[in-house]
Amino acid sequence: MFVNQTEISIRERGKRELFDLALHVARRHFGPLAVALVLGAAPFAAFNAWTLSPIAEYDETDLYGGDERSDYVKYMTLLVFLEAPLATSLMTIYLGQVLFRTRPTTRQLIREFGRSAGQLFWYQGVVRGTMLALVAAAIDNKRDLAVMPEFIVWCAALWALGARGLRPYLNEVILLERNPRRAERGSAMTTARRNAALHAGFGGDSFVQMIGAGMLGFLTVGSLWLTISYMRALLFNVVEADRATFTVVLPLALWMTVWFLAIVRFLGYLDLRIRREGWEVELRVRTEAAAMTRTVT
Repeated sequence: MFVNQTEISIRERGKRELFDLALHVARRHFGPLAVALVLGAAPFAAFNAWTLSPIAEYDETDLYGGDERSDYVKYMTLLVFLEAPLATSLMTIYLGQVLFRTRPTTRQLIREFGRSAGQLFWYQGVVRGTMLALVAAAIDNKRDLAVMPEFIVWCAALWALGARGLRPYLNEVILLERNPRRAERGSAMTTARRNAALHAGFGGDSFVQMIGAGMLGFLTVGSLWLTISYMRALLFNVVEADRATFTVVLPLALWMTVWFLAIVRFLGYLDLRIRREGWEVELRVRTEAAAMTRTVT
């Protein structure tokens, strides 16, 4: 499975270097990663537009005020945050394969996703509360039961925030390492145990990285939102904030930020494996062994 060269140099990196490397990866693989996000995020984006459609029906004469617009920003942000791990699954698979210079096709990505879809929806959807929050949001579509569904969505977001802060690389464990959900004969390592073992002793470091990623994400969303709005003003003379500013530009800015942070998360997973398991040494030993074999033969 290991080859002489990897797409990304295998060595330990600092946090700032990870973010810088993420920019290079995003530039080099922009097209395939963008397609992977579109395929993964499209169902969630459609769901969000539907479930938040009642509060999108506001008075457009009230340009910047009104509870509806602030509610739309709040709920859209919460939903995208909850959906991000599921929506970026194809990106994770692509990055895992391209690391060893394998360029998978869209069909191969979907096939690989299907093999781990059950565990992914169980752990990310059920255990971490994403599906419960989406069901609550769907129930609240008509805004008849506003209090309880809103409470459930907030609780799910807080639960997911804590879980991802302490153990952020669950997606990578499920999609790339593929341990069974239950212990099988001859192997006691399950997804839950592997996830716990990988993050053991690194919870504080992961939480600090999550804070940094959250701050970067907040600034990125704001920058993209304002930049796209400014471009609309220049190209289409849309000077004032209209409905599309919130229902189109905001989700676009959120998903673009999720796209970049998914790359950062994968690189963080790679760095954690190097630090924890000495993956760099293993790869170098295998590379040297392969070179010696070729020399002898």
